[in-house]
Amino acid sequence: MTTTINNQILLELRALYQEAFAEDSKAFRDHFFDTIKDKDCYTIIENESVRAMAYVVRKACRIKGKEFDLPFIVAVATKESAKRQGKATQLIEKILADLHNKGETFVALHSTVAYDFYSRFGFVTVSHMLEKSVKFDPQLTVKAELQKTIDYQRISKINKKFFDKFDNYFVYNKVTMTRLFAEYNAEDIPLYILKKNGEDKGYCFVDKPCKRLEHAIGDYDILDGIKEWDTYKYLIPSNQTAQEHCKLKIINPTKALLDFGLKDITKLATSKNFFVDKY
Repeated sequence: MTTTINNQILLELRALYQEAFAEDSKAFRDHFFDTIKDKDCYTIIENESVRAMAYVVRKACRIKGKEFDLPFIVAVATKESAKRQGKATQLIEKILADLHNKGETFVALHSTVAYDFYSRFGFVTVSHMLEKSVKFDPQLTVKAELQKTIDYQRISKINKKFFDKFDNYFVYNKVTMTRLFAEYNAEDIPLYILKKNGEDKGYCFVDKPCKRLEHAIGDYDILDGIKEWDTYKYLIPSNQTAQEHCKLKIINPTKALLDFGLKDITKLATSKNFFVDKY
């Protein structure tokens, strides 16, 4: 189910990605395949043709006060002609078995599908991300400063203030921000730091053609302070059923209990989680 990725297979993987995730730009697809490692790829190949794929990447995460690298399943896709044949189930089962054998404690993924495919494997929704719109308030005095490079010290201070209100979240450390900056640079989506009363209060990557704020870090009185971005969409944590969900599964119950004091994953399912990220 894992295989050597030769040029022909790579072409088929890219074609399948484009078929399944047509909303992603060519620039992002190029960046994804340029940076992903072959060992992170799971495939089902039949008659020398790719029928399904999935990848496992790692993301810095903080759960119950502990920071660690969390395995994260992304880009699960099946060719249209091979759907409803259990291909995705085979891939997920293989990934879970491999992660268990490697001694992992948790695994996570994002899901935007209405049909809850992943619950059958023991995944539990721990974070709802609701899409909101910027509602410009002329009384807010927020300044957006375009960033040509990342000042990690400034970003780190903003992150600390923002994430202190959350119990569990993806950690936007230097490695994460370097990756995000490279991904969005590839799509020509610039980074802005948001200032209020001369103080750094938030930041976001601004996709102007799509009118979206990606990775919008900041409270409403910050995000609603830029007239140019009025009606732009962004995601925020919510305790309501929403467009995007982060799902988490305990792979090793013993380790989850010993290392995190966590017996039931549903106890993490609160609005005080900030699990949103791009690949």
